[in-house]
Amino acid sequence: MAAQLRGEFGPDPFLTVVAGRRGVIHRTSSGKPRRRHMWELLQSGAMPRATVSHH
Repeated sequence: MAAQLRGEFGPDPFLTVVAGRRGVIHRTSSGKPRRRHMWELLQSGAMPRATVSHH
């Protein structure tokens, strides 16, 4: 996966990976991830169940 990401974003991309148990990704009623909402939660520190890794 790292090689694929480097191919897309260049040799030294800065990535933030958020991982967690089922339910940590908030979704709309149609099943799409609520990206902006999740970014706001991440920035405010309101995602205690998530593991965040910066690469």
